[in-house]
Amino acid sequence: MYCDEFNFKSLEILKNKFNNSPVVFFGASNLGISTLEEFNKVNLKVDFFCDNDSRKWGKEFQGIRVISVKELSSMPINTNIIITSSYTDEIYNQISKLHKFNIFSLKTLEVLSEDGREYTLIEYYDFNENQKLLNKNLVYKNSGINKRAFLLATGPSIKLEDLKKLEGEDCYSVSNFFLHKDIEAICPKIHFFAPYHKPLILENYIEWLKVSDSKLPKTTNICIEISNRRFVEDFKIFKDRKVSYVKFTDNPNKKEVDLTSDMLGPQTSPIMVLAMLIYMGYEKIYLLGCDHTVLRDYGKVTRNFYEKNEDMRKNSTDNKAWFGIIEYLEATKKMFLQYKFYKEMIENKAISIVNLSRDSWLDLFPFDLLDKVIKR
Repeated sequence: MYCDEFNFKSLEILKNKFNNSPVVFFGASNLGISTLEEFNKVNLKVDFFCDNDSRKWGKEFQGIRVISVKELSSMPINTNIIITSSYTDEIYNQISKLHKFNIFSLKTLEVLSEDGREYTLIEYYDFNENQKLLNKNLVYKNSGINKRAFLLATGPSIKLEDLKKLEGEDCYSVSNFFLHKDIEAICPKIHFFAPYHKPLILENYIEWLKVSDSKLPKTTNICIEISNRRFVEDFKIFKDRKVSYVKFTDNPNKKEVDLTSDMLGPQTSPIMVLAMLIYMGYEKIYLLGCDHTVLRDYGKVTRNFYEKNEDMRKNSTDNKAWFGIIEYLEATKKMFLQYKFYKEMIENKAISIVNLSRDSWLDLFPFDLLDKVIKR
């Protein structure tokens, strides 16, 4: 089973990156102990622990000497540092300034498997390697200046529109929009996927990505969060497409979108697209299918422009997708506040956002009609 093998393969991938260079765990803590146990399973040697607590320097932790940050800074170039502390960002910022180490951190993902079990997948996030991938997003910066874009979501109001009229326009789509009957004519420039999350079934989610690859126009590129990179690469999905990765955070820059760094972790996938379109500098951003009226369906099947039997994802839009009215109200509020976050960000920029969704609760932006916009 994929989930059973995932963590072992993570260690093998990491082992191949070490290239016989020294290995240091930064964080003499419980996380360091559990990570050391995993390393011992595949005979990966740890040379030192490092810690910011001076009381631990010179002592042994799990039979391994603890060194100071000063000692760490004198270690050879390409020393491999695994951050085994909950203060990941702070430690990364502390040691990355030395510009000489390979830095990794532990990332865990809770998943549901098709065998009915829950798993904790462990991956070793390679800061240096992934930053190179994020830096590739610089090509998108200001690429949409003096142009307009259409953000296509999956709300039921999509059924009210003749989207063949968007042929030749700069379109960007999300999630199950690849099911639309006119997807070839619309031909999105980039299609976006939210990362895996419970209660979705992991193997089913991966199969869904594969199906989308077979249905999207050949020229459509992909954007997905970097935590799902392993799934894309392990299963060779989108191998004939350009795949761009973004990285989510709960503490984004409030003044600018920077896709070479962290971006706001979206509550819903259209917000992920909106951030990129702002980064690209489009003068006009038109929203379609951003209805956000799912509370009408609370406890039942969530309505979209497509029929329920067309959505192959298990636990996505049926009654298993709901997790309590209070929690869902809070999630909905968070979503609208994220739209407000971007509305405030563009107030002094030459960018405007217009909602073309005919039945939408998203009233933070002015409304208009697609037919009128196309004629302009």
